[in-house]
Amino acid sequence: RYIILTGDDEFDYARQALRAGVVDYLLKPVDRDEIAELLSRIREELPAESDSEYSRHAGRILAYLNKHYSRDLSLDHLAGLMNLHPNYISSLFKKETGDTFVNYLNGLRVREAKKLLTDDRHLPVHAVGQRVGYDNKHYFAKVFKKYTGITPGAYRESERSKEE
Repeated sequence: RYIILTGDDEFDYARQALRAGVVDYLLKPVDRDEIAELLSRIREELPAESDSEYSRHAGRILAYLNKHYSRDLSLDHLAGLMNLHPNYISSLFKKETGDTFVNYLNGLRVREAKKLLTDDRHLPVHAVGQRVGYDNKHYFAKVFKKYTGITPGAYRESERSKEE
């Protein structure tokens, strides 16, 4: 939703803005009551539209992350791909998953790393880290330990001992 607040009263600008979907075109100086009423009206219109929009965006973002978790990802990167603002994605993440973007991504990567550590015992630990999106083996070990309580090597050994 966009509202234009300007000191320019050119009719052509106002007409172009309204054609582009601007909610309102306000001229300075602005009356506080007018702005309050406008924002209240917009707030009432948002819930029905934003719930389905939120779900659609969340679905697209989560599907992308689940498929491309091994890539170098950031809120800015996702924002560019999805044509959304990084702050919007951040709040959407918190609402949909109950977690921050970084925690969600790290959790996803650690879960995938645990599978690789268990299923592909000949793959070196640093290679596991690279496959799930961590170029730096020390950072991978640090994140893995933060989320699991043990290092990737110790996790692999504990899983091996369970099988014997």
